[in-house]
Order: sequence, then structure tokens, then C-alpha cells
Amino acid sequence: MTRFVFIVLFSLFAIAYSQPKPTTQSAAPVPTILWGTCPQLEPSETDKKSKAKILADCLKDFPIPEKVTEQTIAQHQKSIAECALKKENWFESDGSYKFSKAESEIKKKKLDSKMEAELLAAHSKCKGEAKEMFKTPKVAGGNNVEQVQFFQSCMDFHITKSCNIKIQQPAVSAS
Repeated sequence: MTRFVFIVLFSLFAIAYSQPKPTTQSAAPVPTILWGTCPQLEPSETDKKSKAKILADCLKDFPIPEKVTEQTIAQHQKSIAECALKKENWFESDGSYKFSKAESEIKKKKLDSKMEAELLAAHSKCKGEAKEMFKTPKVAGGNNVEQVQFFQSCMDFHITKSCNIKIQQPAVSAS
């Protein structure tokens, strides 16, 4: 799967996917992603399982904090994101994002040539903005998670708009 598409939604889905299936009817229904004109972006079952395993491993390395505050939640999210990105080799040696890997992921999807060109133009725009706003990691030897998050959000916006991707909320049954 293109690693930057709906990373937050996909991460939540992957965590849910890795959990045992509930035996009662009380489980919350899961939204469906409608991939619009880019069905090639839909992750395979293998991709989903791989992402779920990575996130489960990261949650073992960085358990949910006992004291839950806005600050601990934000730090935990950053730790999980950095862990997953490291495990998937998404950082350059200087801690910056591997923009070239993201570009390769777009090309691997075999989108029609017009859509690929549109997404590669968006990639270039988002990359420039991310590099300008988040030049280097704040900590020597660290990773620039903020740069990645900005880039991914920018790409999510463009991909969602270009591909006409929609999130379909599940029907809620009256009980």
C-alpha cells in the first residue's frame, strides 16, 4: 500500500484488525473506504497483516502510558509513528523522510498515467513544503516525525481529492 495514504485511519484499522474478533454484537461497526478512481491504492490482506504486526510490535515497545494526559497521548502517538516508520525503513540517515521511497510507492501502484502525474506533482509540492517547514530533526540523531506527518497529511489531502476517495460510515442499527 502507498504508505502515506490514510496512515492514521489505516493504523487504527490495522490495530483493530490485529485484535481478536469480539464474540458479542456490541462491537462498533468499522467505516469502509471507497477508493474512488484509485482502487490500486487499497491495501492487500498481506499489507494489512504486516501493518498490524508492526503496530502491535511498536505497542509492545511503547505501551500505552498509565497516566493519560494530552501530553502523554501526543508523545505516545509520536513514539508509535516513529517506531513504525523506522521498522519500515522510511527515514534517511539524517533523520529526514525518504521522499524517494514515497515517490516509488506511487509509481508501483500502476495508476493511469494522468492520475500518476497528478499524484507525483502533489508529491513534489508536499515534499517542498515539508522540507521547508521541517528542515532537520530537532534532536541530533533523531527522526523528523513532524516532517513525515506534515507530508503525509498533505498527500492524504491531494490523494483523497484527486482519487475521489470517500469514507462510508456504517449504518447504525436502532436497538
